[in-house]
Amino acid sequence: MAKSKKEKRLAQKQKKKEQKAQLLEDKEARFKYVYNIGYQRAKIKFQEGIGKNRHIGKIIGDNYKYITSKKTYNDVKAVWRRFSQFVAEHSDGTDINNIDDIIDNYANRYLDWCINNNLSAYTLTTYKAHLGKVYEVPTTYFRETPQRRRADIKRSRNDVKSDNRVGKERREFFDTIGKATGMRRKEMIQVRGIDLIPKKAKNGLYYIHLTRGTKGGKERYLPIMAKNDLELEQILSYFKQAGDKRVFTGKNGTFKVPSVYDEHNNRSDYAKRVYDYYERDLNTLKHNEITFLRKELAGCKLDKYAEKKVCQALGHERASEFRKSYAHKINNLF
Repeated sequence: MAKSKKEKRLAQKQKKKEQKAQLLEDKEARFKYVYNIGYQRAKIKFQEGIGKNRHIGKIIGDNYKYITSKKTYNDVKAVWRRFSQFVAEHSDGTDINNIDDIIDNYANRYLDWCINNNLSAYTLTTYKAHLGKVYEVPTTYFRETPQRRRADIKRSRNDVKSDNRVGKERREFFDTIGKATGMRRKEMIQVRGIDLIPKKAKNGLYYIHLTRGTKGGKERYLPIMAKNDLELEQILSYFKQAGDKRVFTGKNGTFKVPSVYDEHNNRSDYAKRVYDYYERDLNTLKHNEITFLRKELAGCKLDKYAEKKVCQALGHERASEFRKSYAHKINNLF
């Protein structure tokens, strides 16, 4: 027999009562409850962001109201999951009745905990942005966190511990490929021999036309910046022998791309090679052709044209990414 409306209301009321009682006793129940709230809101934000331009949203100032890419959507969920674990461990279940309670009671406490655990200023800002997307507020809603400084960036500065799990010979092979091409790991996996432009460009460089495994699905042409002619000929031979097959498969003198390999330091070295190749004499340039760096790099100057070429080769849309992540290689300050 179908339940009456009154019976359904009573059943829902009882269910909520049981859920509340469980939140008071069970940490796992608190985690699932908090995570589900954030997950459902992030899902809606992702649906609302389909077709919207992230760059325009940043200019307008409303990009915290929606999520424009699958990667950001997954990143938001990952941050909310870590935040949910923190809430579950520190709440007694009485102060998380809704999203307002959760954010107002725990967001800044979580950021304090992250600061005490030495998370970088860049990571903290990202966490605030992702929490803000769930709650639909800008990063300024949350407590102030340490100022971001180029000198504190760890990614792309040094080799990482996980690379030690890769055999020395294979690691050295991909160090050579990474520093000469700047390819991301997924791009290395999917690049094929036919992606090499077989003839030199007018500037004397060989180019690879990347269309697979690229970030955001955006194709680009990247110049091969080998350290010498012998290295260049070797890289070209890998592509020519691969033909329409994948290049880095363990055949024709290559290795299979490691599953744990971090390419960021090599991309940083590649950025320096591209910049050095395109840099013009700064003393001959007009004021508007030069970037005058600030903060800890005050007094240093960059060629805007060379910056642009680096970002095109690496697959970055904004030239400012070079100043933030790669300028240290040019000036050797850090």
